[in-house]
This record gives sequence, C-alpha cells and structure tokens, in this order.
Amino acid sequence: MTLSGPMGLVRTFLDSKLTPLLITGTLLLGLFAILQLPREEEP
Repeated sequence: MTLSGPMGLVRTFLDSKLTPLLITGTLLLGLFAILQLPREEEP
C-alpha cells in the first residue's frame, strides 16, 4: 500500500537516512548566514 499526499511525504522523510544530513546542512547554512551579517558599531 502506498500513501499519497502529505502523509506519503512525511513517511518518506521519517524513513530516509538523508533527513539528519539535510537538517544538519540547513542548520550550518543558517549559522553561516548569521555570522556573515554585518554588524552596526553603535545600533
């Protein structure tokens, strides 16, 4: 039995071994973006 729609997508991500890699990559990209933001000397 194959699930279609949102539940099929959820099941695919829950069963995938790539999900932790995607989460880690997203967090690292976010951290990099925060570190690259310019800072004001006197806000």
